[in-house]
Amino acid sequence: MSQRCCFRLVLVVGLLVMIAKLQTGSTAWAEDKKNDESVNYVPRFQQFIPVPLMKGDVDIQQLGTDSFQDYPRYAIEHFSQIWLNNGWHGRDDWSAYFRWAWRPDEILLRIDVHDDVLLMANSPSLSQLDGDYFLLKFQAKNTGPIGKDEVVRVLLRPDVEAGQCSVNVFAGTDIKRYLGKIEALVKKTGPSDYTLLLRLKTDQWLAKPEEGKQFRAQIIAGDSDEKGKVNHVFALFPRTVEGMSFLQSLGTFYCVKDVWLRPSLVRILNKPEKLDLQIDWGNLTDDELELGIELLSPSGKIIRSWEKLFRLIPGSRRQGTHVSLNIKGLKPGQKYLLRAKAGVYYDPSTIMLFLRPQSNWLIPAQFNPQPPIRSHRRLNLSDEEQRLALQMLGGAGTLLWHLGYYDGTCSEFNIEWGPVKETSVKVTAENSGKKGVAPAHLPGGMDPDYGCGTPLVLDLEHDFVFNPAVAPIRSPTPFNKTLGDDTKAQKLSDSAQRLLLIGFLALRHSKDQAPHLVVKDDHNRVLASEWLVPGHSDFVLQWHTYVLRVWLNGSEKKLYIRNANKFGFGAYLDFMALLGGNKEPVVDDYYNGTVRFHGPQEAKLMNRLLDTQLF
Repeated sequence: MSQRCCFRLVLVVGLLVMIAKLQTGSTAWAEDKKNDESVNYVPRFQQFIPVPLMKGDVDIQQLGTDSFQDYPRYAIEHFSQIWLNNGWHGRDDWSAYFRWAWRPDEILLRIDVHDDVLLMANSPSLSQLDGDYFLLKFQAKNTGPIGKDEVVRVLLRPDVEAGQCSVNVFAGTDIKRYLGKIEALVKKTGPSDYTLLLRLKTDQWLAKPEEGKQFRAQIIAGDSDEKGKVNHVFALFPRTVEGMSFLQSLGTFYCVKDVWLRPSLVRILNKPEKLDLQIDWGNLTDDELELGIELLSPSGKIIRSWEKLFRLIPGSRRQGTHVSLNIKGLKPGQKYLLRAKAGVYYDPSTIMLFLRPQSNWLIPAQFNPQPPIRSHRRLNLSDEEQRLALQMLGGAGTLLWHLGYYDGTCSEFNIEWGPVKETSVKVTAENSGKKGVAPAHLPGGMDPDYGCGTPLVLDLEHDFVFNPAVAPIRSPTPFNKTLGDDTKAQKLSDSAQRLLLIGFLALRHSKDQAPHLVVKDDHNRVLASEWLVPGHSDFVLQWHTYVLRVWLNGSEKKLYIRNANKFGFGAYLDFMALLGGNKEPVVDDYYNGTVRFHGPQEAKLMNRLLDTQLF
């Protein structure tokens, strides 16, 4: 520490106090300096944003100067906020920062946007959007009549070069009469940057903004990189649950006067010894305040409290101030509420935590995962019959090795929840049929158990897997398939020795959020690459099963199975089965059943497909 810094701290708090605090590591001192341009995104487990009171009259033509200087900024730049990706390359491609304020007769919004390609949306239709846009959604009951469940949509189409913004309101007639004047202004601030300013008059609202008032809303943004097409879709508030659409999710804005606190977890998975938080805070009063944190039971009983964690200096605000709490002694299987306070002010955006009893991880309560461990139907089959089903899936080949059965569950795998680590499973005769030797979950980037892209490694015992006494399995006709921009076209060998079947379970998602399963060998060759998306399904948020076929030609020593979609969700393992061929055709009665279709030309084509397919 420099002499100048020491001298300054001596003047502010005294040398002895400074040394004591630095030794304990319990306090993060907030320096009294000009507000910086810090920014946070909105985590899924705490979708609250404080909206401070803007004092004095405001001219919308001047909103781009310093009117929002003291107010927190929240960003759209995190992969959890992406609904439609289509080649989004990060914040240099498109990003936006939002700041809100309120007055008794209006709500004010400033959006600072970076966009490498500026294309105005020409169509005012929500179903035919064709350019850059913002869509503000909020509940009609904020305006009136009270209790109305309708959602009001305000479409903003900025024309950056012209400095104008078109506004279209989508709401019922009985709601529109409560909506006041809506003003929007666009100012270009750089070659690829602009500021959008919005004023919603609330003088006709029945539930007008006031201190302590909360309102539910969402902002959806569309970015176009080519005319007539929306390439990327984002939202300020991420999905709260897997499978939820941004069009369905709403966050909570709460009006504050001159003090606000907003704690959030630094990480989703926390060991029950130390909890790391980051605090967004503001103190625009003339009084010095001190931060406190309370841990409560669901009924509201205070279990533990931490006082005087750091000072909220008058006239200052910060985002992302770090605080560590000693939380030893919490009871497994219990839920807890965490809230922040400063003086007599209590922040309304509490965080509910749950300490998982088995894994001992402290997590946000709504992220308590429920893997598909129960069968959808009671098959009541013996192990022999289950193994026979795996053989039939592989074309009546010889079943050499397997983990799990084709039963629509992951119960035969390790379902212990926590950060995913690289796991190696030996493919040997001794390991066949064992339970719990492989992790059940291959997470995506949107899953709370970290580990997207972490491979499950199959270590092939060559003499067992490619035993020449077992006939090679018959493979399909070779074909070339391009698997991606960063891979070369792969050719399936017509001399394949073995077939690996991998069964997966995944909830239905659009392709951008679906699991992307990639299988490579130790030569870095891509053996399989598939998105787990059902061809057609009306069953939203229901489990679907998939079977991936991986052909092995005898040169492989290891296989690496990973979920490569950092913008999507995970998949669970249903089963894995390794098969060889049979020297003689199987004529067992199990395999003598036939399927025939009757009808038009399509039926004949289906019968021909059944006759010529190899399995």
